Amino acid sequence: MKKNILYQKNQFYNLNLLKKILFSLIIFLVFVTYSCNSEQKILNVGIYTEYPPFSYKEDDKIKGFNIDFLDICLKEIKYKPNYIEIDFDSFDKLKNSEVDILMGGYPIIYKYPDGISLTEPYFDMSLYLISRIDNPIDSIEKLSDKKLILPLYTFSEELVKNVKNLEKLPYKNYSESMKSLENGDTDAVLVEKVLLDIYSLDENKFIKVKVYNQGLTIVLREDSDELRYEFNNTISNLIKTKQYKNLILKWFEEE
Repeated sequence: MKKNILYQKNQFYNLNLLKKILFSLIIFLVFVTYSCNSEQKILNVGIYTEYPPFSYKEDDKIKGFNIDFLDICLKEIKYKPNYIEIDFDSFDKLKNSEVDILMGGYPIIYKYPDGISLTEPYFDMSLYLISRIDNPIDSIEKLSDKKLILPLYTFSEELVKNVKNLEKLPYKNYSESMKSLENGDTDAVLVEKVLLDIYSLDENKFIKVKVYNQGLTIVLREDSDELRYEFNNTISNLIKTKQYKNLILKWFEEE
């Protein structure tokens, strides 16, 4: 009988102890969640939305590579984005602290006004000239009297505007362009770096030469030293990951 009573007391004690432990755990989780949320600061992002597929509006929602990329960055540095649509040249909004950063097609090589600072490039927009090994072309100047496949009505066309007697052929997709090059239907193909990141280049048949160096950056105020440091650190780590590669495939892989 005494053993029975003692057993019941122990059971009651253990049950109470378990309840206290569970209650303490719940309180701890609530505290941690609240602390994490309270640490998350708001970042006012001035976003230029006329630059697909990097940033654009669809069904009243802002989408694009920039949005996906920035969301990942901000989670790392514990910020929550507040997107504000802007014109490309909204540098005064940045200087007046109406926004904290500008994003949406801002090149790293560009004449910016005073009081502006830039992050490291988060996207490589360099252009490469691809030609056959048996007929190498290693510069824009050597395209005279040649055929070139390139995206028309883009900066690529601006890059070759002074080349004499150049026959420009419209770029359709990477696969068709490389077949045309291999078959001798064109002398060269001008492509963006992102395509070379996605699709393989047979270096036994073709050579590539960088003919234009450019990248996209995030624009900040000159005095945003800490924020710029946080972005640079996150960008340098993120662009090496599979997660970044998946973003590239999501937004730039050709159908």
